[in-house]
Amino acid sequence: MPKAIQTKVIPRTTVKPMRIVAFDSDDNRFTLSVDGLSLDKFEDAHLMAAKGLQSKMGWSGTLIGGGTKDGNVFVFLPDELARAIIRADYWLEKLLEVKRGDKLLAECSSLTGIDFPEDEIKEAVKLIKLQG
Repeated sequence: MPKAIQTKVIPRTTVKPMRIVAFDSDDNRFTLSVDGLSLDKFEDAHLMAAKGLQSKMGWSGTLIGGGTKDGNVFVFLPDELARAIIRADYWLEKLLEVKRGDKLLAECSSLTGIDFPEDEIKEAVKLIKLQG
């Protein structure tokens, strides 16, 4: 069964620094000290803690996550699906950038290795042109 990783902040005490603990439902844990971490890096620390637990346990996959009132939750996306999403995201970016189906089709196919159906590209281009 796929695992989920939760992270939460543990406040500073008189003897221990502020830290983020990553844990799963089996109480496997990884703790990351975050004392002195700037606020712009603080959210990244939740992912770093989750990746620390992932590494400790030898789990594979791409972590995706989001916040809850109690911390963050991360789940594993299979690597193959993560690569497909990245390719699709790239394709969408190019589609919005180029706005020309024939050039886009060739460029995206060569860069991603995906054969995009020409009729889908043309339909997407029509929609973008309608939206401005």
